[in-house]
Amino acid sequence: MYSSKSYGSWEGKKVSLQYQITHRNEQIRLPEEDVEAILRLAGWEETPTFLTEGRTAWYKLKEPVAVEGGITVKAVKMKGVGVWNPEGRHADEFQKVPIPPTDRVYMREAAHFGFHTDGTLKEIYSEDAPYGGICHHRAIREYENAEILCRNGVPSILPYLVIEYPDLLFKGQTMGAVLSLCSEAEPYRLLFLGWDNRYVDANVLEYYKEIQEVLGISGDLREASTKLRMSQKIGEQFGRAVRGLSESGLFIHSGGWENIQFSRESGRIFLTDLDSTRSQSGLLERMRPVQALRDFVSNLYRYVNKLYYPKAISVYGTEELLEYDVVFHLMKGYLYEIEDDTLKQAAKEIWRFFMPYFDMMKKNEGKLEDIPKDIRKSFKFDTDLFYLVCLNLLYPLFLRTESNTIGKDFYSPEELLINTKAYLGSRFAYLEMHLSGLNDASLPISAV
Repeated sequence: MYSSKSYGSWEGKKVSLQYQITHRNEQIRLPEEDVEAILRLAGWEETPTFLTEGRTAWYKLKEPVAVEGGITVKAVKMKGVGVWNPEGRHADEFQKVPIPPTDRVYMREAAHFGFHTDGTLKEIYSEDAPYGGICHHRAIREYENAEILCRNGVPSILPYLVIEYPDLLFKGQTMGAVLSLCSEAEPYRLLFLGWDNRYVDANVLEYYKEIQEVLGISGDLREASTKLRMSQKIGEQFGRAVRGLSESGLFIHSGGWENIQFSRESGRIFLTDLDSTRSQSGLLERMRPVQALRDFVSNLYRYVNKLYYPKAISVYGTEELLEYDVVFHLMKGYLYEIEDDTLKQAAKEIWRFFMPYFDMMKKNEGKLEDIPKDIRKSFKFDTDLFYLVCLNLLYPLFLRTESNTIGKDFYSPEELLINTKAYLGSRFAYLEMHLSGLNDASLPISAV
């Protein structure tokens, strides 16, 4: 076990932390020079490097290291070792320079949509997280989830170390950090691919251009058609990875493109940020298939919800979104056993739900940055209604797949629809209109 008590300074103050390694991947051996440097950063003997805003620091290895499975790792993702928040996006405060982990509560934006154990519907709030840090049990969770995904062939960060800070407590729980290995030297995510290039850092744009070349996509990256053709291929990979996560016995993954990276070496996306992901062993067996599909619907939600983001909406028009139909490609990756025509019809209903909201935003695209954020949010669709449209459209299709989450006893589409009606009340009529648009006899419209 490594430990440290002697640290440098932060803003002129002595930083006094102590850490110990509680988990270590013995199958991966990094050069001792890198290991020592990583631990100095984790212990704040030196200030960790944050290449992007948030609570994840980044360390580039001195040289790429080949590990088991033919993977070459180039960097260490260090989650929970502090925070850099120069523009105040991650809380109602600013950090022009990185600071160590704190015991303050990180700002939470919204509830998630999910299920009670009996199958009724509810809003679920994430447990509070420390600002700039992570609780030790969640650091272990990310490490173990990455182990499971790697073992099952699902592209993911590679687990390396878990560190505990025994003197740092958040609501009575010990804090820690999780260190994972990445095949990319930079921490760039895929979120900004959908943005207008004027708002994207030049280094990130260069990274996207290299991905474009790897994917074999021609065209100008400033054009919507190029971005959407890239998104088609990435979307299919993402859908397949989320299916793999479920079939590895896990559930809950924050399905935004901000939580995936792309390996230019392998030509594949890989999942990151796994501390919220949990084992399906805590679920009733009959609820596992619908919980698995809920994760994928989160993926759909986070994709379309970013299309009318102020920095993205100028890129796209309705015709282009429908022509390239990334929603269909996401579904094709996840529901790969289902025939394309059926998936295209389901995608059409999802677009039909979304497009009135997109068009309203599009008409005001030049003014969006001037509209207060809370008012702008009121122009968007109801999150729960989107989830329920997608769940009720796609659940009968998911039950036709060969997913290992589907046992002999499973939550039925009829139960889902009945619980949906009870939850939505008068709003159910709007949802029913979209369900009736899909000509699939397996949809249980008559259940209510």
